[in-house]
Amino acid sequence: VQTNINDKHTMKIVFDLDNTLYSFEETGIDDFMRQNIAQYIVDHMKLPMEEAKTLSNKYYAEYGLCIAGLAQHHGIDAEHYCAYVHKFDMSVVKKDEPLIALLEALAKEGHELWIFTNADMNHADRMLSGLGIKEFFINTADDSVRAIDCFAQWEHSSPSFQNKPDHSAYECAAKTMNAQPGEPVIFLDDSEANLRAPNAMGWQTVWIAHGRDVPEDRKEGWKHHVVTNIYEFPAAVPAIVEAALAKK
Repeated sequence: VQTNINDKHTMKIVFDLDNTLYSFEETGIDDFMRQNIAQYIVDHMKLPMEEAKTLSNKYYAEYGLCIAGLAQHHGIDAEHYCAYVHKFDMSVVKKDEPLIALLEALAKEGHELWIFTNADMNHADRMLSGLGIKEFFINTADDSVRAIDCFAQWEHSSPSFQNKPDHSAYECAAKTMNAQPGEPVIFLDDSEANLRAPNAMGWQTVWIAHGRDVPEDRKEGWKHHVVTNIYEFPAAVPAIVEAALAKK
């Protein structure tokens, strides 16, 4: 994998995790998690399954994350919830050699790679290990994983309990990454809604489209780069970096 970027143009590259660094369609993980979320609500709030699914969808639409609504309005313990929701058979997650090569090339060019996820750190750690890519997100100074999870967003955003797509969550991410105002940052996510706030902050935003067309109501004023999947990202990097540098 070759991205052909001069080392002096290195920057922070920030990846969403789920359905960005791997595919929901290929793994079925989204189905597992949706089932777990609904079952958790059934078990802990004593709602019928259909009502549980409706509530889950409502809070996802309102907060970008179901647990954000459950915790604030129903006192659900977020750590307990996350442990349950992310419990699935990891055999569906395979070591991804092309992805390893892609990230290795970016790391060798000096880019600082980050994970920015609305899941929790335990899920991020399991997925990065399963995909075989955790080493590219390790901070060598203290061996920590360079990742911003839902708990970090909630704790450090203002007001609290803000996560993607809330603007405050990206300010939290910038502070965590020590990204200075005007510093080029590239952010990739499969949710277009999650790209709007960072784009307004000046980040270069990349939509992982998975074959979807740009929504009709978003075509006017569209500002994001588009790739079909993560494997197309290296070919797009030179143009993205050029756009980032033009903003400086």
